[in-house]
Amino acid sequence: HPGSGDMKILITGVIVGSTGRKALARYLEYLSEKDEKPDFVVANGNFAAGGIGLSEDASREMFDAGVDVITTGENVWDQKTLQDIIDTQPRILRPCNLPENSPGKGTVVVPAGPGGVPVGVINLSGYSFIQRILPDNPFPMIRGIIDIDNAIGAAGGSDRGGHGRSDPLQGGDPGIAWITQIR
Repeated sequence: HPGSGDMKILITGVIVGSTGRKALARYLEYLSEKDEKPDFVVANGNFAAGGIGLSEDASREMFDAGVDVITTGENVWDQKTLQDIIDTQPRILRPCNLPENSPGKGTVVVPAGPGGVPVGVINLSGYSFIQRILPDNPFPMIRGIIDIDNAIGAAGGSDRGGHGRSDPLQGGDPGIAWITQIR
């Protein structure tokens, strides 16, 4: 796969508590042993700290296991230790469509794989089942970041995920493959 242009990307569902973190670590170890290690891993850490938000310790455990980027959702502010580090840890994403003055970031570009290919991740919150945060409409926001008309790989249900190329007309870098997650 090096030189072929292919990249293995793993995007998990919600990691819940210590059991979920341990299962994630074992699965990533298993993939490595089978020579199937992903080049890039995005994990949903919204319930990773005992089922209530994401803590600094839980995020460290997930990064140590091989996760590259952790996304959050409406439980982003539930753990004080995350509030203390979210401004200094760019690989932990809060929903991008929270008010602009919210701590942390909603997007990140991280080098991935043997060639250091830039992979962008954007985390957005939809409106379904959201009760404690007031996100802005995610769809106009995502149009300003990627060329959504060329995004592919959408999932069904209330979650939509996929990837697309950046739109240089919107100021995006056409060399970045974006992973989007809208809850």
